[in-house]
Amino acid sequence: MSARILLLGLALVVSALSLVHSRYQERRIYSQMERLERLSQQLQSDIENLAVQRAALGVTTRIDGVVRDQLGMVPIRPADTRDFRPEARR
Repeated sequence: MSARILLLGLALVVSALSLVHSRYQERRIYSQMERLERLSQQLQSDIENLAVQRAALGVTTRIDGVVRDQLGMVPIRPADTRDFRPEARR
């Protein structure tokens, strides 16, 4: 009888330790899931911000302003064009 009680006591301790371990794993995984969800939300926010910035950088009027101000380029005028006609070979 004492062996049975000892075996049942051992089974109870193993069961209790197993329960504690599974609860610990559950909390750890839940914490990791929450952290990954926050990271996902942050990355989604970054993607949206970058899309807005890309759209702003691609606006034609902005590009024209940069070309004129920083590069000093101007539209071509007919007076600025020259014809190039190679001489005929003899």
